[in-house]
Amino acid sequence: MIVTHREHNQLEKVLVCDWLDQYGGAERVIKNICEILKPDKIYAMVNVMKRDDLELMGLANTKIEQTFLKCLGKRFRYALPLFPLAVRSISKRLPCNCLIVSSSRYVAIVISNPI
Repeated sequence: MIVTHREHNQLEKVLVCDWLDQYGGAERVIKNICEILKPDKIYAMVNVMKRDDLELMGLANTKIEQTFLKCLGKRFRYALPLFPLAVRSISKRLPCNCLIVSSSRYVAIVISNPI
């Protein structure tokens, strides 16, 4: 689907990533995507980043929607078999008409629009 500039500005912009746990290379990519895209919503399977790291990314005051894996905290990696289910739960919560940008090193790359 080709989206014109005007249509792009009318769509809700959503950024989806696997997880946020420490400020590294993938988080720098997410920071740059946020600066360019200015997403309306950010979804992650889990966010366990320190406040200082979120400030480095410019996301300290941004609400990041999380999945059921947030209850595991820093131990979320033990739930590896549940990662695809967590991503599907994000997919079901996405608005119908939205521009989805996925920054993924693992499972969020399969995210799709719930149409």
